[in-house]
Amino acid sequence: ILDRLHAAFPRIFVYRDEMHEEYRRTGVARTMLGRERTELGALTKNTGLQEAALRELFNMPIQGTAADIMKVAMWQVAQLGYPIVNQVHD
Repeated sequence: ILDRLHAAFPRIFVYRDEMHEEYRRTGVARTMLGRERTELGALTKNTGLQEAALRELFNMPIQGTAADIMKVAMWQVAQLGYPIVNQVHD
């Protein structure tokens, strides 16, 4: 499965490797709107904790940016005087 995924989307693995290097150096992930998440597990020598932290940090800029966009949209709707009835995540 991973071989087919790599063949279909090779750039995502380059992105993953670039992000992992940055996270190993800094321990910080950022959304497109600038929100940061610090995951000190990315800097540990415990490989199990480090791999889990790197998976979380890899996902954070993507999912976190989506959450930021939704928060901005909800705030703008509320400023127009409309109530937010519900917002579902995932």
